[in-house]
Amino acid sequence: MNLSNPDPGLEYRRREEHLKMSEISIWLDGYDDIFSDFDPRPYSERVLSDDFLKEAQKVSDEKFPATHELNLLVPRAGRETKTEKIIRKRLKLYFRARLDLARKDLLRMRLKGLMLVGIAIVILTVATLVSLIEEKNLAAHMFLVLLEPAGWFTIWNGFDELFFAPAKKKPTLEFYRKMARCNIVFVSY
Repeated sequence: MNLSNPDPGLEYRRREEHLKMSEISIWLDGYDDIFSDFDPRPYSERVLSDDFLKEAQKVSDEKFPATHELNLLVPRAGRETKTEKIIRKRLKLYFRARLDLARKDLLRMRLKGLMLVGIAIVILTVATLVSLIEEKNLAAHMFLVLLEPAGWFTIWNGFDELFFAPAKKKPTLEFYRKMARCNIVFVSY
């Protein structure tokens, strides 16, 4: 009797449950369901369907934390190995390209945020120096009135670009990361 694991079937069921949680399955009527109806080019160049992408993202969001496999269920009668190889390559290229774009967009946002915070610090420093002028100068006072709100507005916009805007982009980035890493499998039904 094995005391370390009293139920050998338990380990198998846990592994099967993990596999179910790490795969995405999408039911297709044919290969054309993956691509836009308005694009007549071959599968290797076609634009992906918005419906397909939305469904993949919706199902992907339910499969937390990782997706290891994208199962595309296709009718047995319509399957072609050569076509599936082309589609698999197209999907991988698409998801990798989108992941790269999302990463660049995130980096651009953060750099913009840092730049805005830097500009705001300069503006607020100038405002502080203007406030130290002891003369009751109307021009200096008007300059201060303009600088202070501009500085605070700029610093808050910078913080927004640094912290809040990237957080809104995170689900999209995670979707493309999952899809770029997952194994794409065509399955008959």
